[in-house]
Amino acid sequence: QNVKDVYACVQRVKRKLENRISPAKIEKIYVGVGGVSVVADDKISVRTLPEDSMIKQVQIDKMKDDCRKTIPSSVDLLELVSVGYIVDGRAERNPIGVVGSNIEARYKAITAKPMLKRNIDHCIAELKLPIAGYITSALATAEVVLSNEDRMLGCMLIDMGAETTTVSIYKNNVLVLLETLPMGGRNITRDIMSLNFVHDTAEKLKIASGKAKGYNSENNIRLNLDNDSSVGIDLAKLSSVVEARSEEIVANIDEQIKRSGLERKDLVIGAVVVGGAAR
Repeated sequence: QNVKDVYACVQRVKRKLENRISPAKIEKIYVGVGGVSVVADDKISVRTLPEDSMIKQVQIDKMKDDCRKTIPSSVDLLELVSVGYIVDGRAERNPIGVVGSNIEARYKAITAKPMLKRNIDHCIAELKLPIAGYITSALATAEVVLSNEDRMLGCMLIDMGAETTTVSIYKNNVLVLLETLPMGGRNITRDIMSLNFVHDTAEKLKIASGKAKGYNSENNIRLNLDNDSSVGIDLAKLSSVVEARSEEIVANIDEQIKRSGLERKDLVIGAVVVGGAAR
């Protein structure tokens, strides 16, 4: 939301990367898109073929194009992820070469509000670097952290950021659910501020609270915030505030399993947690 801050941040990253790859220069950038407006909706495309036809790639491509045309103009389509096919009533992972007369293609259409890209374009324009492409951040994170076994056996990927927590659920190598919750680490910081601390101190207390050990007789301790300062605080109050908000976030994450139609036992791998607020 602050163009100058984004410009300065990306410039720092660009400079650090170019120092590594010198004398080469970075000429284009990719942008990862996330946020609460990023949603994944179920889409279905159906096609009837002449009896006993062998399904070809061109037919699958046309079905995907048909599905793209159903996306309303009020949103930007980021990705159209295939989640499986039904050929004459039988589930097929790869329908190419299968003989049948009726095929149903199922997708997850990942969309976002157009203002997201407009804001990004506005920020990046200052850099005078062309955008090579937009990537759905949740899918890119899953590519990095999850194995094929994780996706097949079932797992929940939780990316906890400052403002949002993104939940992706995979089962049988299929993206079952993608949801972005409007809550994250900054909610905890704001709660600590209610104990009469300014933002910067509250942020440091949040980080230090995880390292606090034990209580003294008055239940007050001094937490070191940096090399030359510390602050006194009632550790019980701090823990109560941090735990209450953390439990709320976890309860909302847990609810996504129900929304996906799966049960905990279906997620054999369990949860994989990433992101700054995860600490």
